[in-house]
Amino acid sequence: MKTTYFALVHAAKEGGFYCAFPDFGNTGTQGDTINELLEMAEDFAVNELESCRLEGKPAPTPSTWDQALAKAAPEDGAPAFVMPVTVYPNPATIRISMTGPEDKLQLFKDFANKCGKTRSALMVEATMEYIMRAEKE
Repeated sequence: MKTTYFALVHAAKEGGFYCAFPDFGNTGTQGDTINELLEMAEDFAVNELESCRLEGKPAPTPSTWDQALAKAAPEDGAPAFVMPVTVYPNPATIRISMTGPEDKLQLFKDFANKCGKTRSALMVEATMEYIMRAEKE
């Protein structure tokens, strides 16, 4: 299920941009370009929603445009613009079994460890990259 939150975007004094999410306590993220800021904002919102889920708290109800502007932190001043950020919260994790040749599964496990990931995380990440490449063709 997708959810859209509004991020209030400001020009950063040191260059680039930062955004604040009124629905997440006016905390946010920054980026050197608008495209980078959008990527960072999406990651930020997903991480905030995941934190809520892990802590057993409900996700914040998304504000309307006007509500988001009304909740803006006064010290930030007026935003340059308001950016909708649509996220797809992480669904619950399920467990599946994987079968394969022992030597290949050991290589897979060793590589996952080398990358600092679990076997499950590596498998999901690699499979999603494969799917994304296949869909572009």
